[in-house]
Amino acid sequence: MCCFEDDDYGCSQETMCSVYVACEVLYDSNVEKSTISNTISKAALLELADEIIGYCDEYPIDHESPDGKECIHQCKEHMCCFEYTESSYVNSCKQDSDIPCWVYEGCEILVKELDKKL
Repeated sequence: MCCFEDDDYGCSQETMCSVYVACEVLYDSNVEKSTISNTISKAALLELADEIIGYCDEYPIDHESPDGKECIHQCKEHMCCFEYTESSYVNSCKQDSDIPCWVYEGCEILVKELDKKL
């Protein structure tokens, strides 16, 4: 849980913490800030995040495999979660989205794949 601590005991700056970003909703009691819709349960969001990670877990993505195709399908409308400026990520997705960007953390592999091609 050190990934969610900002004090001396925290490790939130470690790269390994990106793997656990979906778990933050369980740690953070102030869930409202993540714009979760009242109609979507936390469990459903975690399940979706887990499914996306499963579809997008091979690198590079095999665009012809069923999982690769599903990864692209699940992620294509949410790549705005990974727009990058010179200094940080910029979430340009619609603020009224029912599903917050942390659910699509597994899609970041597509950004890395694209960056490698450039």
